[in-house]
Amino acid sequence: SRANGVPHTALCGGRGRCTTCRVIVENGSEQLHPPSAAESRSLAAVKAPPNTRLACQNRPTHPLTVARGFRPDGKRDRAHASQGEERRLAVLFLDMRGFTARTTGQLPYDVVFLLNRFFDAIVPGIVQAQGTVDKYLGDGLLAVFETEDENSSARAALKAAENISTALADFNQRLSKEDAPPVTIGIGLHLGDLVLGEIGAAGNAPRTLIGDTVNAASRLESQTKELGVELLISASVLQAAGHRIDQYGLQEFQLRGVLARLTALPVKQATALSHLLATGQN
Repeated sequence: SRANGVPHTALCGGRGRCTTCRVIVENGSEQLHPPSAAESRSLAAVKAPPNTRLACQNRPTHPLTVARGFRPDGKRDRAHASQGEERRLAVLFLDMRGFTARTTGQLPYDVVFLLNRFFDAIVPGIVQAQGTVDKYLGDGLLAVFETEDENSSARAALKAAENISTALADFNQRLSKEDAPPVTIGIGLHLGDLVLGEIGAAGNAPRTLIGDTVNAASRLESQTKELGVELLISASVLQAAGHRIDQYGLQEFQLRGVLARLTALPVKQATALSHLLATGQN
């Protein structure tokens, strides 16, 4: 299609990992080869009818009549990079504990002042570890570690978690001098497949990341509150970073909204993370 000047959506870059290039084959389907396992999985995921195929996975040798499932808007011109790039990376989901109770009755400007001081304290530790804050979520944030491969991404995420905990301890010392209660946090670390791209209307779409990995990291962060720990690290992060998971006290969780059970390491205080990973003593 594209070689002949016909616009054709293909978000995953022609790897059969999405269905944005799908076509309805109106005539000539019997001349196509059967769908591969990857094509069949993708089509099954969207419950596509039998005469649907992925354009990127087919090389016709006979005339066909097809209709594009997603027809690009002629008024929009999005590059492939803006539509999405799939990577396997580590993500960090962080939330401040008890934020609503802490700020009830406070003036809005005072709340903003507290949040900005908090982020000023912890975000440099993420950046120093080669991380990027993807988005701020009120009293929390989502960060991604977009390094050259998943191994270095996992190591960077672990370093960032320790940096955050250390910076938070210093921040709480300053708060104590102001007779203010300390800030506590929860952090979830997970590693998996992500899609990075621009989400939103053309020309006004911020770069962000989506995927089950983000949801799992968020659920791990929520679980830290129930466990009374600061950090939960999924087994996939530990393995990618080169750690043997059998030497740690990992726990298995059935997280809400996450299909498969997830194994993770609870860490009471992430300031001691390097020592824990070196000795296995939490």
